[in-house]
Amino acid sequence: MDFQVLSKFKTDEEKFAALSKTTFLAEYVTNDLTLHLTNYFDAVKEQAAILCDLIIQRFLPFEHPADESKTTDMIATLRAQLQMGWSTKLSQPLKDMAEVEVQLIPWLFEDASAFLRQVITTYMDEPPTRQILSHFIKKINKSLPFLLFNDLRLANANNSLQRMQVVKGLIANKMIE
Repeated sequence: MDFQVLSKFKTDEEKFAALSKTTFLAEYVTNDLTLHLTNYFDAVKEQAAILCDLIIQRFLPFEHPADESKTTDMIATLRAQLQMGWSTKLSQPLKDMAEVEVQLIPWLFEDASAFLRQVITTYMDEPPTRQILSHFIKKINKSLPFLLFNDLRLANANNSLQRMQVVKGLIANKMIE
């Protein structure tokens, strides 16, 4: 699909515009991918993780817009206060920003938050795919950082201590062993 469709477009903006009008990836590829990450033999899980990584590399090439100083400042503040915790006042803005990011990529994931939540769970539970999935999560952290921050917010709200530690490490670009 990438070569046949996207090679016709010269700029990233044209590619993004073309992709944003499709639902193929969301309906037929990424929907079933989480199932293959967890319910099969290690070789199938590994191939599913590789496919996750390839999809993100090819179809999510952008980084979070750095020209919006207010958003950039918020990301920097959240990362700086990662170990200390955040004010409860940030809960709703985090949720809202994550929702905006979800709306950016409906052509890639039907529900990006749920997909990321499942990938992080797989990252925690399936050691054979951990390294590959860390690349996927690092790319999400660069392109759609509020999705990862929102997952941390949810883990904190649910008092899921292990998940909080793992997500904090992923935001800080540290892999678990």
